[in-house]
Amino acid sequence: MTQWLAVQLPPGSSVELRVAERTLRGQVRAWGRGWLRLTTAQGEDFLINLEHIAWLRIIAAASLGAMLPTLPEQPALEGAATPPQSGLSDAQLKALVEGFLDDRTDRDLADAQRCARRTVSQVRAAWESVRGNLPEERVPLPARRWVPRLRAILHP
Repeated sequence: MTQWLAVQLPPGSSVELRVAERTLRGQVRAWGRGWLRLTTAQGEDFLINLEHIAWLRIIAAASLGAMLPTLPEQPALEGAATPPQSGLSDAQLKALVEGFLDDRTDRDLADAQRCARRTVSQVRAAWESVRGNLPEERVPLPARRWVPRLRAILHP
């Protein structure tokens, strides 16, 4: 969805979307790293996770030549889980692979490594490709970013 947004929703575009049993209408202010910032006519500002959007309708697209501002990096709170977009260390990736070999669930591994369960699922899909069980072209797009890194870590 994010590649589509880059072309279709530059800042200033008016949209209507459905998220969490609520329909919002407003102007796109920025988007990046899986999030969309929307400001309504009433001045309410929303930061919306793209995966939570059920549907989106473009009311009026702004100039496609506009530059897309990025959302500022948010510091993680002490004791909070690592944000999914922040990545994992090599040691965490090795620990995940060991967990996969031990038949641990994605939920258990996410809790142990303090990361999002979807990140663990993406790493698992990439790992299946690296070990030869799944051709890389069949790996879901979000998981493909982990394939080269896992190869570098597991096959130095």
